[in-house]
Amino acid sequence: MPRFISIPRFFLLATLLAVTTAHAADPARPPSLKTIPVPEPSNLGDFITDKQQAIALGKALFWEMRVGSDGMTACASCHFNAGVDSRSNNQVNPGSPRVHADGSPDPDIAFDFGPNRQLAAGDFPFRQLSDVLDRSSAPLFDSNDIVTSQGVFAADFIATEAGKSKDKVAYKPDVDGFVFDNKNVRRAAQRNAPSVINSVFNFRNFFDGRAQNDFNGINNWGNRDPDAKVFKALTPAQVEAVQISLNNASLASQAVAPPLSDREMSASGRLFPDIGRKLLRMSPLALQKVHNTDSV
Repeated sequence: MPRFISIPRFFLLATLLAVTTAHAADPARPPSLKTIPVPEPSNLGDFITDKQQAIALGKALFWEMRVGSDGMTACASCHFNAGVDSRSNNQVNPGSPRVHADGSPDPDIAFDFGPNRQLAAGDFPFRQLSDVLDRSSAPLFDSNDIVTSQGVFAADFIATEAGKSKDKVAYKPDVDGFVFDNKNVRRAAQRNAPSVINSVFNFRNFFDGRAQNDFNGINNWGNRDPDAKVFKALTPAQVEAVQISLNNASLASQAVAPPLSDREMSASGRLFPDIGRKLLRMSPLALQKVHNTDSV
């Protein structure tokens, strides 16, 4: 007598076979990043003689508030909470990255959420549809405002002053709209600060990828900037401007941008020699509390 498989059992068997086959075909899972060596520049030894001291210096610079023109804005100000910025007041950019169809700048300085606004859950999403299940449905609300990270007040750099945490600056009207109750408020960057956790494994950094994998020693553009040069000591009394390139160094490319940004950490017109002259006269992290077990 022939034996038959019932329809429900047949479909169950077919499903199990399909799942088993699909599972067997899955590629191996990538290993934990804890097991992956940190990618380093192949020519790091040409520039660093004491790696541990360089790491300690980098950590101090990341947390040092006096790197900012206002004496209280560090790189860590936007990355202190699980590697990102958890602040929710005065964290909106009105859409300054906006461009025309041909790519030319068309900055928006009209806020929908701010400035100096305390964001709330009800503000999100910034594009609200009449039918949340139909992306082509008519929007009830649409804003090009960007939740980002606040930085410094609008100002022009004048000079650093010996022993002072704050740079000497000239505050100016904020033409980009960061004004509340007729007073300037801290400016907000064009994008939210990305997480620094595991960012050493990113081939490029920043949300738009402009922090190149190759570091030129000057800015975030890597080998795309043929004019970027640093001074090389030929003798104790002679230097030469040379081009350099460190691969696997997108974090270095990223790190040199915010300290000079007039939205993030700096008054307009400040240069790295100004920051260097300021910090060389100071003890690292002298105005901040550091736990006695904190180290690198």
